[in-house]
Amino acid sequence: MGFPLTSLLSRLSSRDATVLMSALVATVASMLVGASVSSPDLVRVAVAVPVACALVGVATSSPRLALYGLMVWLAALGLVRRLLTTYGQSGPIGDPVLIVGPVLLLVLFLIAVERGALREHTRLSRVVLGLTVVLGLSAVNPLQGGLSVGLGGVLLVVVPMLAFWIGRSLLDEQAVGVLVCLLGVLALLAAIYGLAQTFYGLPSWDQRWVTQSGYTALDVGKAIRAFGTSASAAEYATLLAVGILSWRAIAKRTSLLPVAVVALAVLAYALWLESSRGIIVLALAALWLTFAAARRMPIGAALLVGAALLALLPSAVGYLSSSPTGRTETSALVKHQVEGLSEPFGKNSTLSGHWEEVIEGVAQGFTSPVGRGVGAITIAASKFEGTSAGTEADPGNAPVAAGVIGLILYLLIVVYGIGASYRLAQARRTVPALAALGIVLVTFLQWLNGSLYVIAPLAWLFLGWVDAESSATRASPPSAPPASSGRAGSPTVSATHRIG
Repeated sequence: MGFPLTSLLSRLSSRDATVLMSALVATVASMLVGASVSSPDLVRVAVAVPVACALVGVATSSPRLALYGLMVWLAALGLVRRLLTTYGQSGPIGDPVLIVGPVLLLVLFLIAVERGALREHTRLSRVVLGLTVVLGLSAVNPLQGGLSVGLGGVLLVVVPMLAFWIGRSLLDEQAVGVLVCLLGVLALLAAIYGLAQTFYGLPSWDQRWVTQSGYTALDVGKAIRAFGTSASAAEYATLLAVGILSWRAIAKRTSLLPVAVVALAVLAYALWLESSRGIIVLALAALWLTFAAARRMPIGAALLVGAALLALLPSAVGYLSSSPTGRTETSALVKHQVEGLSEPFGKNSTLSGHWEEVIEGVAQGFTSPVGRGVGAITIAASKFEGTSAGTEADPGNAPVAAGVIGLILYLLIVVYGIGASYRLAQARRTVPALAALGIVLVTFLQWLNGSLYVIAPLAWLFLGWVDAESSATRASPPSAPPASSGRAGSPTVSATHRIG
C-alpha cells in the first residue's frame, strides 16, 4: 500500500495534477501576497508557502526535477533571506523560508520509500539507518534544553540525512550527471557573486544582514570575507569546493574541457580569497583521491601518497607566497590564508583550537554515554535557549549528540561510505562516479552540519546513490558490463520502482 499523498495523486493524470497544483499555488500565493501588503511580517510566509507548494507539486510527477529545484533553492537561500530583511527579521519561531527544504526532503523521502529505498539493506545503509534513528530519538534528550531544541535539531540534521534514501532510490547515473552539472553552475554563479562582494563591496541587502546579525566571522583584518549567495562564509566556501570537484569531473568530457578549465580557475580564485584554510586542505585531498581513483590506484596507496603531499603543503604555500600579494582589497585575505596554511600549528592558525574542540566532543561521548541530543550541535540550541555544545566538525558532534553509539555509527559510515565511493569511482571512472567521490570527500566533517543548508543533504544524497550503484555492480555477472543508468536487476531497487 502506498502513502496516502502519492496514492491519491497517482490517480490523477500528469496534466490534471499539474493544473490542480498550479491552481493551488496561485490561490495560496495571491492570498499571502494580499495579506503581506497589510502585514510585512507575512512576506516570508508569502514566499515560503508558494515555493514549497510548487516544489511538492513537481515532486509528485517528477521527483528528480523537484530535487534539482531544491538544490537551486538551497543554493540561493542565503541571498533570498537577506533580500527579505528589507521587510524585517524572522519571527520568534524561526524563518518560514527555512522550512521549504525539509518539507520537500520529507516528500521525496516518502516517494523514495514507496519505490523501494528501504529494501535489500547493505552494511552502509544499515549504519546510516541506525544513526538516523539514534539522532532522531535524541531529540527528546532533556540535556539539550526544551523539546523545541530537539525538534530544531531534527529539522537541521536528521531530515537532510533522509537524502541518503532519496539518492538510493530516485537517482541513476544520468540523473547524477545532471545534478553534478547543476551544482557546478550554481557554484560558479555563487563564486561570481562572491568575487563581486570582495572587489566592489557588499550590496545594501548584504550589509544590512551583516549589521543586523552581528556576524563577526566575516572580518579578516580590514577586509570582509565573501559569502556569496549562501547563508554563511563556511557554506559559501564548501559550495565553491563542491563546484571545483564537480567541474574537475566534468573536465573528463573533452568537449567541455575549455569551459571546465575557466570555471575551475574562477572557483579556485574565489575559494582562495574566501580565506578559509580547512576547506582548501579538504579540496586538495579530494582532488588527489579522485585523480588516484581515476588511475585505479589502490586506496591504501592513495591515502599514503596523499598524506605525504599534504605534509609538503606548508612549505609549498610558504614558497609561493614570497611574491607580493597584489591588490589592497585582497591583501588581508591572502595574508590570512598564507599564515594559516604555511604554519598550520602556528599562533595565526586555528587548527589547534578546532582539534581541541573535536577531542572535547569525543570525550563528552564517554562521560555522557547517551549524549546531549541532536539539538545541542545546531543553532536551534541558541535560538530556543538550549544548551549549545557543537564542535564545528562531525567527529566531535556525533558523540555530543548521541554519545558513544553516535560516534561508532558515524565512524562506520565514514569507513563504509568513503570506501564504497572510492571503489565505484575506481571501477567506473565516469563523471558521476568521480564527482560523487569528490563531493563526499570535500564535505567530509560537515555531514551533520545542518547550518550549511545546501551542503547538508548533498553528501547523503551521493552516498545513497553510491550504495545502490555498488550493490548493482556486485550483483552483475563477472562478464557483464557495469550496471547501466537504469540499474535493471539491482538487488537494492528493482526496475519497477525506478522513476522514468
